[in-house]
Amino acid sequence: MRTDDLDAVKSKLYEESEPFLSAHPNYDISTLPSWVAESIEVARVYGNSKKGVILPDGRKYHLDNHLNDLTGREWTFFINSVFSTHYPTSGKEAYAHHIRKIHPTPKPPQLMRDLIQFFTKENELVFDTFMGVGGTLLGAALCNRTAVGIDLNQDYLTA
Repeated sequence: MRTDDLDAVKSKLYEESEPFLSAHPNYDISTLPSWVAESIEVARVYGNSKKGVILPDGRKYHLDNHLNDLTGREWTFFINSVFSTHYPTSGKEAYAHHIRKIHPTPKPPQLMRDLIQFFTKENELVFDTFMGVGGTLLGAALCNRTAVGIDLNQDYLTA
């Protein structure tokens, strides 16, 4: 299908679906991803179970998704992609790499952010049992998760 055809299908699905708040008047909106909750007035539900959510721009979410807050398109991209492993080591996007490079294997916060987004929902707690110099903790902060960590080596904790 061409992009125009897909847009027409999404538009038709949106128009034929029911407003979210009509279908689920007592739903706890705080449990929805922020990108859905912020558009709840225009969000609509589709399917027999009324658990598919669609926004006017075509983004979709399923109410039974207990793993993450990704759209269907983001999920598909994630599972069919190879991550770039070149991350900046200077400038704002380096996240204090000069301090963090005392560790033999510092994890890029951007990579950790992507992994955390795939396996958690917004505002969930991430616990890193081998936090090193904090790449996972930084990654969690980049995607609105709370994170705590521990490490046996005091050298990395005081950096």
